Amino acid sequence: MRYPHDMDKARAMLAEIGIKDRDADGFLEDSDGNTVEFSLNTNTGNDTRGKIALMIQEGPQTAWLQGHLSAIEFNALIDKADNSFDYDCILLNLGGSGADPSNSLNNMKSSGFDHVWFPRQKTPSTDWEARIDFLMEANLKTLDFAERKKSYDEVQAILS
Repeated sequence: MRYPHDMDKARAMLAEIGIKDRDADGFLEDSDGNTVEFSLNTNTGNDTRGKIALMIQEGPQTAWLQGHLSAIEFNALIDKADNSFDYDCILLNLGGSGADPSNSLNNMKSSGFDHVWFPRQKTPSTDWEARIDFLMEANLKTLDFAERKKSYDEVQAILS
């Protein structure tokens, strides 16, 4: 499923939860008047991620959010992602797992060590995560291409 870029709808949805431009400075504030901002962490020494981070940092300002880029040493970034969880946003990529999506179980299953949303779960936090867990496990039990494709297509639809 594709979602259209709709800045008016985004502004209305944020206003519903009390986030709006209260002082007419062009940026959104919470109900206490604090500017809504986030820090985008990525690692130093990776030109591609650096360029992507700059695009992300500049882009949200059209959505009335202030983004701040923080480029740190790779091991420090991984420590934030895997241990302290002390971050707003991290730019990394998951790769090298091959063409078969079952190679991504560590990322996709809610109990996987490298599961990047709601990390370190013993059981799924949401119904949709439980469905992804079921679909990923089911695909380990069949070699039928059409059946596996149908399940992986559903995983992709859930994630989108």
